[in-house]
Amino acid sequence: MGNNSSNITAETKMLDDLAKFLHEAGKKNVHPDIKKVVNESHRLAAKPIIKGARGRLKKHKETGNLAKSIGFVPLSTKKQLRSKVGARSFGRFKGYHGYLVNRGSRVRTTKAGANRGSMPGFGYWDDTVKNEGRTSESQMTKHMQDGLEKYMQKQLKRLRK
Repeated sequence: MGNNSSNITAETKMLDDLAKFLHEAGKKNVHPDIKKVVNESHRLAAKPIIKGARGRLKKHKETGNLAKSIGFVPLSTKKQLRSKVGARSFGRFKGYHGYLVNRGSRVRTTKAGANRGSMPGFGYWDDTVKNEGRTSESQMTKHMQDGLEKYMQKQLKRLRK
């Protein structure tokens, strides 16, 4: 009986140590395994949003540059784990006008008074986030919980050796 309670105490201590480690990870550099789990979760959550936005843009297809530019960009630093989903405007991507297609613009004129017109808003991004946002959020949460559980089991196994 005494041996069993010492095992429970040792395992509880290991769990406490692991909890402290994970808490400190937010203050220091993020462990590569945790970074991998979070980025995979973000990427998985981005898929339905990307698919929905591209599908809505098929109705508004001019050159297709905006639809091609919708994608996922991990923005992880050493201390922060985050990502971006949306129109990309760097490298080979030409999605710099995504905000105009989504929200539109008012009538614009130059200083000399020349009319530059207006652009009606299409709302492709707002509709996508409203419709696919909840689904992707729940997928991300579940995937992140599963991934962190695997990571914690791996760390427990390492601590037991």
